[in-house]
Amino acid sequence: MSRDHWGILGLAVFGTVIMLGLVLSPRDRHGQHPHVGLFENARSSTELLAPTTVDEQGFAVEADLAAEIMESELSNREHLEAFLDTGWEEIDAEPHDPRVVSLDPALLGTRESELRQQLRTTRVSEKYLGNAATIAIEAREHRTRTAAINSIGHRRVGEGGEVLLEIFETLPNERERSQVLGHIRSESLTSPESDWLVTQLHGATVSESLKKQISMKLVLTGLVEHRGDEAFLPELLERVPDEWQSTIESQVAKMNRRARSDAAL
Repeated sequence: MSRDHWGILGLAVFGTVIMLGLVLSPRDRHGQHPHVGLFENARSSTELLAPTTVDEQGFAVEADLAAEIMESELSNREHLEAFLDTGWEEIDAEPHDPRVVSLDPALLGTRESELRQQLRTTRVSEKYLGNAATIAIEAREHRTRTAAINSIGHRRVGEGGEVLLEIFETLPNERERSQVLGHIRSESLTSPESDWLVTQLHGATVSESLKKQISMKLVLTGLVEHRGDEAFLPELLERVPDEWQSTIESQVAKMNRRARSDAAL
């Protein structure tokens, strides 16, 4: 696979399955992965994983998302170039309402649309993280709850993670819980986030479809952490419920098939 291809992948971010095609590529005659040099920063590469969606078998579906992101990036670049060409002009404007800026949940009853707009246009600061979490749980409209989840999830890795776990455990909506899972990042199978994911697999209140998403997230974490080596699998299987062991083995096998297919291209 060429460096240009890897550069495009990094810019578009984000196709987890495509990335794993590199991670899982066949070893050379010395037993090393041909692309092992690309994974000196494997831990930080988990920051580039796009939120995961799930198909009917519970596998990551991100190719369309990567294409949309690339298209959006190109569009944003065009708008930026046009802006720099024309410059800007200062105008008088209404001062921002500090209650909206601080994401005051008390405004949900009368000014929810303003809170939603604020969430959509900013990445929530640590100072207002608790307010954003309250909105994610208590907002009347689904699109407002979604905006709050995304605003929290778009913070840097390690920031807001505990809040997302609490939101997942509180929300009743299946689609929104799946969205929260997509934003939960784990750098290692021994991290607190991975421990929490394993706990959810044992949980009686988590649906089958969400558990499939959780198991795939654990598989992806292990493959990235170990640079495509499956040595993590036996230990992971010991931690998960017996009824999920075969699913995880199937998910790893499917990733291997995709990797071999990509390597053959």
